[in-house]
Amino acid sequence: MPSFRRFVKYMLFIGSIFFFLSSSTINAQTRGFGVGIVLGEPTGFTAKMWSSRTTAAVATIAWSTETDNHFHLQGDYLVHALNAIRIESTGLTPFIGIGALARFGDGDRVAVRVPVGLDYYIRSSGIEIFFELTPLMEISPDTEFDVAGGLGFRYFF
Repeated sequence: MPSFRRFVKYMLFIGSIFFFLSSSTINAQTRGFGVGIVLGEPTGFTAKMWSSRTTAAVATIAWSTETDNHFHLQGDYLVHALNAIRIESTGLTPFIGIGALARFGDGDRVAVRVPVGLDYYIRSSGIEIFFELTPLMEISPDTEFDVAGGLGFRYFF
């Protein structure tokens, strides 16, 4: 189990990346509502709703593939750094966020999430492919640190 100091160092590093990448100018997916699937830990269904040009809310209903199929509910608020990376007519966009996780099953847990990842929007098809790596700090019933991640896609209407 990582120490609290190590967790603070991770959060400072992630915050530094966010600060460095925080301006916005390229054409990426910045509006609408999308639904899709995420594979990883956990695996399930995901939905994303843009609230502004650089911010979005994400909700996920999923099942753990590691621990007896625990049921997960996740909600995140994401900020996208739209001008950090540019690929011609599509957008590869880094993001960082803050969110919460509730895990139900044997040993219910509540955790704070800090998702960090990349979105790749294929403009001609309305499909967003994403990858995220998420440090977690479980706050109930015990304080523990963990990392989750996933690869998925969403179709935007």
